[in-house]
Amino acid sequence: MNDLEKVRHLVAHWIEHEQEHAADYETWAGKIQHLEDGAEIATALREAAQKLRESVGCLVKLSPHRPDHDAGKN
Repeated sequence: MNDLEKVRHLVAHWIEHEQEHAADYETWAGKIQHLEDGAEIATALREAAQKLRESVGCLVKLSPHRPDHDAGKN
């Protein structure tokens, strides 16, 4: 397996992994938002979760499982 094939294989894993992290950040933000000093941390966690979702959007564009992935190759 060459490096390009490895990356194609890893993309799906990375997408899932980042989505799990974003969900964890949201969960923890919800748990601490009402605590003293928790609101600021919760806001940062939610911002981090959003940025992870944005990065997932970039990875999804690389996913070979997208229906339109090969559309431009005909």
